[in-house]
Amino acid sequence: GRYLAPSLLTDEMSVPYGDEMIFEARPKNGYLFKGWYMGDECVSTDETYTTYCLDHTTLKAVFYESNAQLMVDYNSKGGTVTGAGSGTYGVGKAMRLRALPADGYAFTGWVIGNEIVSTDEYYEFTIKGDMSIKAEFVLKGGKVGDVNVDGFITISDVTALANILLEKEVNGASLVYADVNRSKSVTISDIIPLNNMTS
Repeated sequence: GRYLAPSLLTDEMSVPYGDEMIFEARPKNGYLFKGWYMGDECVSTDETYTTYCLDHTTLKAVFYESNAQLMVDYNSKGGTVTGAGSGTYGVGKAMRLRALPADGYAFTGWVIGNEIVSTDEYYEFTIKGDMSIKAEFVLKGGKVGDVNVDGFITISDVTALANILLEKEVNGASLVYADVNRSKSVTISDIIPLNNMTS
């Protein structure tokens, strides 16, 4: 015969000698599965463990709390973010952030690294590990190509874009406006179209 262990662990179950037993570990949000243990020995790190009943055995599923750091960045003069702030959250936790621009400012998008992940006011995601997200607020009246958000598209915007690509700090720069080719990511391929806009 074949036995699928109950989803809730019990103190004891009887299985005929030699029969196959299948155990499955299902971690809750904020926890990760470490392994199946017989005493102090880890017999498997797979969430599904198959064994045979050959003796009286104690099998223990071990879980551990898993947290991740979330960094929520934004220019507080340009607006605010609600729903969550920077801090420690359990892996698997569902998050919903909202960007609220201040008077005179516009929300342009949610940015992770050099990737524009959304331009919607709300952004929903699940914590999978450490991450940093930026809500980008700029003065109203800006447009794609105006990377340094000074109201003009000039060679200084090409310099600002180059600095973004070199991962240098560019105060007040807009990654959304730097995505000239609208690929949802700021890359070197944005430089030529931006340079063409300045001529």
